[in-house]
Amino acid sequence: MDSDFVSADRLMRALSNGEFEPYLQPVVSASDLTVSGAELLVRWHMPAGEIIPPAYFINRVESAGLLLPVTEKILNRAVAGLSEVKAMLPRGFRLAVNVTPALLAEREFTQMCLALAGHDSIHLALELTEQQPWLR
Repeated sequence: MDSDFVSADRLMRALSNGEFEPYLQPVVSASDLTVSGAELLVRWHMPAGEIIPPAYFINRVESAGLLLPVTEKILNRAVAGLSEVKAMLPRGFRLAVNVTPALLAEREFTQMCLALAGHDSIHLALELTEQQPWLR
């Protein structure tokens, strides 16, 4: 799949149909090999069953102006899932999320992050991507 050929309409349908799925990649402490958190990733689950990695769609999501809604949906789904198993999470569990400077500048996104900052079992960590220059 070439990201240049994915239409904004198709991305909107994928978003409304819940085709973007959160994936959690464990973060393991090198000192004692325990899981200390996870990095939030996204995959596109196509209706035919194909799973598309973000390298094939994330630039198009961004250029279509859908990065905020996709990130919000994925982050909320991940936090909801983690909340269901919070008793099994290690103390201080850290959920790392890759964000662009433009996304960080979005008021709605920062408000959502502040709301999640008060979550009792998950610490949110924002990791700035290197794909986009800082805004001026």
